[in-house]
Amino acid sequence: MGVKTEPKRSPGNEGIATLLRGTADAMGQLLAGHLKLARLELVEDAKAMGRPAILVAICAMLAAVGYGLVMLGLAAALRPLTGWPLAFSLLGESAQKASDSMVTLGTATAEPDRPRTEMEIAGERQERRPEFPEPQESRDRSSSR
Repeated sequence: MGVKTEPKRSPGNEGIATLLRGTADAMGQLLAGHLKLARLELVEDAKAMGRPAILVAICAMLAAVGYGLVMLGLAAALRPLTGWPLAFSLLGESAQKASDSMVTLGTATAEPDRPRTEMEIAGERQERRPEFPEPQESRDRSSSR
């Protein structure tokens, strides 16, 4: 007639399934916490980087409008001498030449991606390259026997 009772477990004597379930729950909470922290850091970084980017974009648009107005004014000043089409063509060509020279100047002064070797530095200075000593002839000991 027996009523079956489970044996009482002591607090330190939990089953392995219970321990695994608790570990999995703790890992899930840890992962969720890490994801929430990463999301918050990403939002803060985007806000910090977004403000200067918006400011640069606004300044670039204002500079483009100003540049256009200057070019229009110069074309209007040249119009009596050349007419509208030639005035715009001359200004467009001069602007193209100016931008080409700025790009050339900018790439010439840009830092190289890697450190330069002594040979590259010597070539820029138009100096003689360092001479390396000639290798000495190796003696073949098998032929002397």
